[in-house]
Amino acid sequence: MTTPEQDWRTPEVRRAEAELDASMDAMEEVLRSAQELQDSLRPAEEPVASEEDVRAIEREAAKPDAPAELRALQRKVEAGELSWRDVLEGRAYADPDVRAALEPNLSRMGTTYQLFQEGHTLDEVVEAHRQSQQRRNDDDDDGGENIVLRHDSW
Repeated sequence: MTTPEQDWRTPEVRRAEAELDASMDAMEEVLRSAQELQDSLRPAEEPVASEEDVRAIEREAAKPDAPAELRALQRKVEAGELSWRDVLEGRAYADPDVRAALEPNLSRMGTTYQLFQEGHTLDEVVEAHRQSQQRRNDDDDDGGENIVLRHDSW
């Protein structure tokens, strides 16, 4: 039943309003689901970088042969746009330069996880990564590696 102030709305307008309401409800449900997913992915404890971790990445970034991605991060740290602690503790991941420096390692970490899930030993996983790194170094023009998360830091 419509009220007098709603009489002006045609059936098409009422249908459009109902579709809009349904779309808004669906959007709110998607947003709730996304927030729940984000909350479930958040670690129970926030990562904490040690002073040694911070000093180590500072030393790596200062090297003349540091990867371009690491040098880009160094410029942002020097400009005060972010800190090494922000990078190491994950707070700066929204920054495109941070993602560029870290994403090559995400694939390797996923591979590591899968190898352990398949029952491989630590020695087998380390050897697989060593061989993979050797192949990458053979393929790279500069022979370098992504230093942000090297083998000896995981």
